[in-house]
Formats: sequence, C-alpha cells, structure tokens
Amino acid sequence: MRHGSDKPERASISFTEEVAGYIDFDESDYDAAFRAGEAAGRRLALQLRITADDVDRSIAEERATANVTGWVRGDALGGPLEVEQGEFHLAVGRDGARRMDYRLRFHDGADRPVTLVGFKDVRGDLEDAPPALYTRLLAGHVDAAGE
Repeated sequence: MRHGSDKPERASISFTEEVAGYIDFDESDYDAAFRAGEAAGRRLALQLRITADDVDRSIAEERATANVTGWVRGDALGGPLEVEQGEFHLAVGRDGARRMDYRLRFHDGADRPVTLVGFKDVRGDLEDAPPALYTRLLAGHVDAAGE
C-alpha cells in the first residue's frame, strides 16, 4: 500500500512490439485478406507500445484490454500513420496457446478515419516462425459493437 492511502497499488506493465502482415481493402475474412494482400505485395508493419495499467484486472477479466500507442506503416495506407486510439487483448487457451487481438484507430494518408482489427496466434517457439498478423480494415473509427 502507498503511504497514507488505503488503496493497494496496482501493478502495471508496458512492452513494445513490432509485428508485420499484409492488408487488403476488399476482403472481410481475415485469411482471405491476408492472402490477397500478400499476393498484391501490400505489406503492413505495426510498431506498438502496449500498456496495461492494472495487470491483475487484465488477467482476471476475460475481455480486459490494454492501451496501445504507436505507428501503422504501409505504403498502401499512406503511412507511417500514428495510432490515435488502440486496444490490445491477450487470451490464453487451456493448451497454452495465446491469441493477441488488436483494434487500432488512425487516419490514412488521405485523412480518412480507419480502424484496423487484427490478431495473431502465438504457439510454440517464436524463433521457428514468427506468428503472422491477420487484419481487416474498416472504414471509420469502429468499436467492436459497431463492427
């Protein structure tokens, strides 16, 4: 506890992450968008800082999110583009597999609002093959309920 306070301190965590994938503007299915973006050579790179202000809550709550800041880089988007508002969630399965979910809001190079939603599945040794980032692009700044 902090001196002079009855409230326990909350543990926070922050880390940086660089992840890459492909984007497509027409496909709404994650796998189809990845394949179409790869075939067209539309690379995407994310350079992110992820911060959870309350680690215990993030672990205890099934859909608790962490805040994300950073950059979206992709020539097709007119990048590099600053993330204006971002959310991150880590889910751990019973088999130890981890899924990392992202929701990033930014403006593209033509100043149109865009939301990137995506995920990557993390399994096994990351040195063997880094996990692929699967994404979808949504017009406007869209929350999960509006998707």
